[in-house]
Amino acid sequence: MKNLKMLYDECYEMVVNCGITPVPIKSVTVNSRATSRWGACKYHWEYDNKNQKYVICCAIEISKSILGDDSDLNAVKSTIIHEILHAANPGEHHGGNWKKDARKIMNRYPEIKITRTSSSEEFGIAQPKTKYAVVCEKCGYELGRNRMCKLIRYPNEFVHGGGCGGALKRIR
Repeated sequence: MKNLKMLYDECYEMVVNCGITPVPIKSVTVNSRATSRWGACKYHWEYDNKNQKYVICCAIEISKSILGDDSDLNAVKSTIIHEILHAANPGEHHGGNWKKDARKIMNRYPEIKITRTSSSEEFGIAQPKTKYAVVCEKCGYELGRNRMCKLIRYPNEFVHGGGCGGALKRIR
């Protein structure tokens, strides 16, 4: 497994070298439960005794599934930087300032590709298998779900909304 602390320190330095200053990041941890996201930046308020006021801080979580030895190193760094940029733009989500900072990073470090979303293929890891699935009988597209829902329970009441309008059939 890749060393998260070492990767985070390297990524933080890359962000700061681009003139971007995040709010205090209190922790960077591995999340072993997250399967549908690669990272998260969670905000909270802490009281600063020195300045006698509340300040916004954050905690970053990185999914264990992307930290394997076979994961693409630049894709992992991109995810860590993506979350650090959220710390630099609290409440901004993926808005204008976040995008501007992402472009700054990518201009200076061309090997880093920061996007709003990414797929398991970019990391070179297998897509996690879902518990339930339906398949479009017209185009063969597979839709996976981890929870039982109306789509899984009654697939014949739905059509594939991806443009082809094909009938759906449950496969697991």
